[in-house]
Amino acid sequence: MLKIIFVDDELDLLPLVKLCLSSELEDYPNTIYTASSGEGCLKLLGELAQNQPLLVITDINMPHMNGFELIEKIKTQFPMVKYCVCTAYDTPEYEKKAKDVGAMQFFSKPLEFRKLASTITNQFPVTTA
Repeated sequence: MLKIIFVDDELDLLPLVKLCLSSELEDYPNTIYTASSGEGCLKLLGELAQNQPLLVITDINMPHMNGFELIEKIKTQFPMVKYCVCTAYDTPEYEKKAKDVGAMQFFSKPLEFRKLASTITNQFPVTTA
């Protein structure tokens, strides 16, 4: 089962993302969590990080800790976690930086949930034991 953490400081966006992504991934084994800050994400990772796959999808522009700073902390503290970047500021510089920090994918807002779900299912295929 894949655990997904979506991180964004826009509080009204979090329930919408959870609902829409859950709908797109309804036949895919997952649990979606949300965090409104990088600090909140790190706390969740500390609680969830076990042997199950984890994916963080983070916004870039957030107060206190931006998405790239969050990714650097994830890389140090939780090296098994994979991550994607999403932003309303779709610039070549941000896309390059996302690639440079090792993000699986760069998404621009508004999010295309079908594309996001496709990336998730392709990167984390369900295996049958």
